[in-house]
Formats: sequence, structure tokens, C-alpha cells
Amino acid sequence: MRDVGCELDVVAFEAQARLLATATLGTSLKIEGFLDRKARSGRTVVMHAKQIEFVMTKKT
Repeated sequence: MRDVGCELDVVAFEAQARLLATATLGTSLKIEGFLDRKARSGRTVVMHAKQIEFVMTKKT
């Protein structure tokens, strides 16, 4: 298995937004939620976060 990364806009509200605001660049996160179009007729997507947790990673 290999790691895959991507850049994705995330929308979060209330407690999840405050938690996300504390994350620094390069922080690994596990986000549960759903994907939806950014605009009704657009081709880009945005992640709507329902649950966010920080993931501890091993540095090699």
C-alpha cells in the first residue's frame, strides 16, 4: 500500500472549524464528511467536514 495526497478545500462549522483552525501546514488529519460541488455547475469539489481528528505520524 502507498500513501496518496491531494489538495482539497474543506468547509467546517462551529467546533470543527475551531479545531481545523489550530492545524498547521503539513499536519496529518483524518476528516470524515462528504464531497459536494463547489458551485452548482462547477467541476471542482469541496469537502464538508463532519468529524476531524489529528493523526500522529512517524517521522523517518
